[in-house]
Parts: sequence; structure tokens; C-alpha cells
Amino acid sequence: MLQRKILNAIRALVAGVALVVVSAALAQDAAPAPDAPPVDDVAPRAGRVASFAGELYLAPPDRAEEWAAIGLNYPVASGDNVWSAADGRAEVDYGGGQFRLGGDTNLHVSRLDDRQIALFVAQGHVVVRVRVLDPGETARIDTPNAQIDLLRPGLYRIDVSPEPRQTWLMVREGEANVALPSGLQQVLPGQTASIAGLDSAVAEVRNGVMIDGLDSWSADRDRVYERGLIVGPAVIVRAVNSMPLTSSKNVPLPGHAGKFSGELDGAVTSQCFCGCSTRMSSRKRVWSRRRG
Repeated sequence: MLQRKILNAIRALVAGVALVVVSAALAQDAAPAPDAPPVDDVAPRAGRVASFAGELYLAPPDRAEEWAAIGLNYPVASGDNVWSAADGRAEVDYGGGQFRLGGDTNLHVSRLDDRQIALFVAQGHVVVRVRVLDPGETARIDTPNAQIDLLRPGLYRIDVSPEPRQTWLMVREGEANVALPSGLQQVLPGQTASIAGLDSAVAEVRNGVMIDGLDSWSADRDRVYERGLIVGPAVIVRAVNSMPLTSSKNVPLPGHAGKFSGELDGAVTSQCFCGCSTRMSSRKRVWSRRRG
């Protein structure tokens, strides 16, 4: 049974990644913005598993069929495929926000860097909390039959049904656009968009949003961040928006030995001896980590 689920996850992700690659190739035909940096100049970013329950698996981009169980603080980067089992759930903190997977969810991290987060949801349930979206940054969610641009910081939920193929987008906070053959469909706070079909997908927008256990858990996770207690593998920051980040002295780090390694443009880079690092500012945290 587990092997069958993994094979189904692989098929759904491969089909979805192909769709994202085709979309990206078409997008390259458009002229870039004058102030947009070359793609190679954009720094990559790694998220981390900040919370999880049940079974959680990851397949790296160079070994897409080799699913391995992962756990707390495991790094997640561009190209990774993530699958939460039926009884699972997980939160990935990517610095500018979090994306949270419900049970039986297949997700591909299409791109994660300093300017863009792009996810492909093959099936399942995902809540995206966008906390920071500066000028020039983008947040996009693709599904097998929808392309969704998240336009403002906010709270969004995406549900994807494999059969029949359908996508639901719920905007609790923020604003989103759904790209359709007929044009863009705006979705505002308190609205739900239902996108049905493949080649000629149409969207039906109505007022109202549903709430279930995934939303309740997501709200609990939000309260952890709103209380100003952020826990990571390299550092704990309390009340980061009001904390002066000017110290360069060695400090003990819970669970990992490390130190503040210096100051850069008003922010502090924290380096952990295990190899993970965090660049902190008053607005976002940027995680980077090399996997062996």
C-alpha cells in the first residue's frame, strides 16, 4: 500500500513538474523587467521543516523516485518534492513565510530564492502564510489546472482534487489572481474560487471560506510566530521586530552550538557549527544550508 502511494505521488509530481517547465519556458519569451537581476544572480534560499506530525517524505530533484523520511529542521530547497502521508502534516518555514501541508499532499518546490517562491501542488491541501512580499518579489502556486499569483502578504489555502481534476483557492487575508484562458480572475479576502477542468478551466468565485482541522492547526502555528517566539536550528529570536541586532559575541544556541558571526547591512548572520546559517533582519529570516 505504501509503495502504491509513493508511485502515485511520483506520477502526479512528474506530470506537474512537466507542466511547470512548459509554463516557465513560455514565460522566458517575455522581456524581463529592466531592473530584474539575471536569474543566476539571485541567491538561492532553503526552507526548513519547522513542525510536523505523522509521516513526512522528501525526494531530491536528482533522485525524484527515492523518497526518504525526513523530520524536524530538515532543509527544503528548490527542486525538492515533499509528500505528507494521510495521517501527516508539516510546516516549512522559508524565511518570508510558511507553507503548511495537510494529509496526503504532494508538493514540488519549483523555485525558492531571495525573489520568488513557487510551489506546485499535485494533490492535497496546502496553507500558505506570506508574511513578507517586497517590491520585485513574487509568490506563485501552480496546480494541474490553475496558476495562482499571491499578490499581497496574507493567508491562502489551496486544495487540489486528483479526480475529477479541480482546484479550490481560499483567500482569508491578502489578494490573489487566477490565470485562466479568458483572463485573470481576482480573488479577494473572504472569497473562495473553484477552478474546474483542464484545457478550458473556468473559475467560480463565491463569498465564504471553510474551516477544518488543518486551518485550526495553521492558526495555532501563526500564534507561535505572532507571540514573537521563533525557534530554528541555529537561533532563537524573541520579539525580533524590536530586538537590536548588533551583537557579535558568541552566544549559546539551543540544540546547536554556534555564534553570531557578524553584522551585514543592519542584520546579523548567525552561523551554526553544524553547517546551517540564518541571516536575520527585522522583517525576514533567510535560511541556507548545504546537505551532504
